[in-house]
Amino acid sequence: HAGREEAVAYSSALKRLTRLYKGWGGGAYTIGEAMTITAHSAQAAARAAAAGEREAVVVAALFHDVGHLLGFEAGLPAEMDGCGFEAHDVSGGAFLEALGFSPDVGFLAAQHVRAKRYQVAVDPSYAAKLSEASRTTLGFQGGPMSASEVASCDADPRWPEVLRVRAYDEAAKEAGEYDGVSIEAVLAEHAAALEACFEPSRASPYAYVLSHEQLRKWDQDGTVHLRRPDLGFDALDEMASALADLERRPTSRLAHSLVHRELPR
Repeated sequence: HAGREEAVAYSSALKRLTRLYKGWGGGAYTIGEAMTITAHSAQAAARAAAAGEREAVVVAALFHDVGHLLGFEAGLPAEMDGCGFEAHDVSGGAFLEALGFSPDVGFLAAQHVRAKRYQVAVDPSYAAKLSEASRTTLGFQGGPMSASEVASCDADPRWPEVLRVRAYDEAAKEAGEYDGVSIEAVLAEHAAALEACFEPSRASPYAYVLSHEQLRKWDQDGTVHLRRPDLGFDALDEMASALADLERRPTSRLAHSLVHRELPR
């Protein structure tokens, strides 16, 4: 029984991520770069794997921008002059852990914005090496770190890995590379790393994980918006439990009209 639930938890996590990348990882959903989010993510993971990084670094590089997809999924308008969502780093890391990935993965994914702020603070020439979109978002993300923030990062033994994830992020902006790649192919390429970093005991195999962005949308107007979700009955059952949780929030409204499903035309 435990083995079956572990398999269900892992399968559910990959299905949720697949829906995110298929729905919002390509096409018009961009964050100011010259490639899709899926292609950028695939490049970052490939660079980490080629460098011989341990599994958590590879998986964090792969999913470091998942928070942007969560914002689009929730139906929120892009922030930072159209370059995505300001809190995507922290919300993405928390989401990965909620799905069942290790705290290592969540931490490394959540730190890639702070790593940029660190690098700009310790190396004044670093900003000139950033893509135009990364320079744009830097101003919304707090700019260069203070001296005390830098010292705190330097004291963290995990920080060298954080900086390497950032390096793979910045190196993963080659237009045309992985162009048109499917998320299924990317997940298959890194299947061993994904399995190694998944901790079934941290996951709820039959639960639908609501992101911070979905909760933010709920608090704004009392709706959770799922566009082109490709949901089967299993996912709808998962959502029923999640919606019951929403009803218990202080800003709750009636949930019977909560979800509007748009079918493909």
